Amino acid sequence: MKGLSLLVILLFTLVSLNSIQVGGTMTQDTIWSPADNPVQVLEHLIISEGVTLTILPGTEIYIRPRQILTFEQYMAGVEYAGGTSEHKIIWCYGNIIAEGTADNPIIFTRMNDEVKTFWGGILFYYGSEWGVFRNCQFSFTSDIMIGPGSWVIAALSNCSANLIVQDCEFFNCWGSIDDSARDKQIEIISSSFITDDELNYTDDDIPVKRNALKVFGRYPIRNEGLIANCYFENFNYADTDNLQWCFNTLESGGNPTLMASCDEYYNFFYGNSFTNAFTALHVSDVAYIRNNRFISGNESIDGNSNVKVVNNYFFWNEMLCDDGSTYVNNKFFSARCFPTRQGFSNNVLHDIPSNESVLYGLENCHNNASINNYYGASFTGTFVNDIIVGNDNVHPTNTIRVKSFQNCIIDFPIEGDDMVDLGGNIFIDPDSIASLFLDYEGRDFRPAPGSPAIDAGCWVDTLSWCEYAGGFTERFWDGDGDGIAQPDIGPYEYGAPALGGIKGYTRKSTGNNEIVPYVLIHNAYDYSEFVISDSLGYYELPLTAGRYEFVVQRVFYDSLYVHKQVNADYSWNESDIFLVQNTTYNDEYEISPQLSSIEVSNFPNPFNPSTTISYSSPESGDVEVTIFNVRGQLVKQLYKGFKPKGGYNIKWDGTDEHNNTVATGVYFTIVKTGNEQKSNKMLLMK
Repeated sequence: MKGLSLLVILLFTLVSLNSIQVGGTMTQDTIWSPADNPVQVLEHLIISEGVTLTILPGTEIYIRPRQILTFEQYMAGVEYAGGTSEHKIIWCYGNIIAEGTADNPIIFTRMNDEVKTFWGGILFYYGSEWGVFRNCQFSFTSDIMIGPGSWVIAALSNCSANLIVQDCEFFNCWGSIDDSARDKQIEIISSSFITDDELNYTDDDIPVKRNALKVFGRYPIRNEGLIANCYFENFNYADTDNLQWCFNTLESGGNPTLMASCDEYYNFFYGNSFTNAFTALHVSDVAYIRNNRFISGNESIDGNSNVKVVNNYFFWNEMLCDDGSTYVNNKFFSARCFPTRQGFSNNVLHDIPSNESVLYGLENCHNNASINNYYGASFTGTFVNDIIVGNDNVHPTNTIRVKSFQNCIIDFPIEGDDMVDLGGNIFIDPDSIASLFLDYEGRDFRPAPGSPAIDAGCWVDTLSWCEYAGGFTERFWDGDGDGIAQPDIGPYEYGAPALGGIKGYTRKSTGNNEIVPYVLIHNAYDYSEFVISDSLGYYELPLTAGRYEFVVQRVFYDSLYVHKQVNADYSWNESDIFLVQNTTYNDEYEISPQLSSIEVSNFPNPFNPSTTISYSSPESGDVEVTIFNVRGQLVKQLYKGFKPKGGYNIKWDGTDEHNNTVATGVYFTIVKTGNEQKSNKMLLMK
């Protein structure tokens, strides 16, 4: 808060040969290194706007804490009060670049080890641009009030900066990250969030969030937040909006809740594992949930509106989602979900021990399998192409719920006022259920050779919603060889080949085209059809034949549209996707790698109508970037002026000095410094 002034100037007082004490206002760029260990923050430290604090690997920062044992102690010392509170914070209007290494991490922690002592965290306030933390360790932070109704609640609280958190550890922090910088970007990668008993309080009034994480929507930009490959243990909750969650592991015996509070923007969840969550995901509006595992706990997904759930695994929990949700290709093992009117197809539901089953016959309930459950079917509606066998009861008997069955395999009679036979149903003896499936005891519920499920389903309008069968195979296949492809009964399609699709790597468009991990690729018209590339940049998305338009998104890179063709022969379209970085702290704040000469390249090449030229200079000085044609004639000067040493990108839109579009042909970029010049050949094709 700029209105809050500290009269104390930055103090560096030697307390030993190696340590420094700091507090007050930092007014010039500063470097902390292991030679300063331990850096002791004795008073609130203010980093002025435009000032960069660089922290080198192996530096240890100890911040003055205070002890909080009771609610009275919490309230007595929580207020900032012009700098008089006992526990201290680092308040940044500028930039912090803290990059440790795996062998030499940077440590932020309390100054003493008394039980339940905490410091106040790091705040990036308005005016700050970058907070970069790699291989850092944060421990023992708590709340602190900085003004009426304004709090620092996390180890890293961010109002303004682009935030990068990679390979970091958060231990026993009341809150780990609180980010509300809506016009900036954030990525949290390969970090751990862990608590132990020291954060347990018998005084329930103390508002400990147990490593809470809040990342709000980045209005008006979509998908400018990423949380990937992180580990959460005994984690309490995350209140997030407009993020990509991928390849994370969340475990707890303490009933954690991950709250994805989506409003008008979107959350994508891909490849995550949730264990023992009281509520793994709470979705208030829209979320796309694919390839995740939900193990034990209470609720897997609690959704109020529009949830797209594809190819997930649920074990021993329940789901409560409203009527706008859709479920496709999921497996529910001893796990329940509640009605949906939008779509429920190609799901396997088995061994649910009690209460209502997960299979509901509403508007779009088709090609599911309900096997060995307490109830086989429930609610009012029509069941089409479903397998409903081995269940203790057909449906609850406490109320009349009229159900219609069409082309289903069942082991119970369709009779009474509450059941209607629409034809095509196949009754089997309960003793012959195993003959339906490839491995009934092993819970492989694909059709066995000769199964009555093969080509016995019917065509219904809702089948067009789901063009593929369980396991991502062709939905319609001539399984019995009679020359007619008819949908099978159940979630699988006998004899159908695995789908083709798109696969490849996500890469940078410059330099050596190195890997860019954790890139979102989603269908431009059906967001539930998406994939996120893994830590090696590899992606693979099964699709039916056709031409697709995809949106490619990642924080710190430009979004782009790509078109992909999936052939009818079930082959894969293998192609890498190249991204252009749109913002980086490297140019301003990071020490660039040592270069021996100018480097210059461009991408794409060939190009039409524009290309991005990347160049690096080993020395600071005057730089010229100019375009020439094959005759050596000047086409356009893109830049002339001073540049610090390092790497830069500049775009050429294919025009000359008069902004006229140039003709197809070969052109050269010439990058010239005081002592050297380098050229790069480019081809413009129209």
